[in-house]
Amino acid sequence: MWFLLFALALCLIGYGIVHLRHRTPSSMDSSIDTFSQARQALAPTKPRRR
Repeated sequence: MWFLLFALALCLIGYGIVHLRHRTPSSMDSSIDTFSQARQALAPTKPRRR
């Protein structure tokens, strides 16, 4: 029975690690960075050569 509890504990720890690593950033700086990247993609500062 103890091995099932051990396996469950390992699964919960693994889930916690994956969840924390792949969560969406929520700070003010991350929002500004995301906006800046989108703006840069729409209007790059360097002119393109054709």
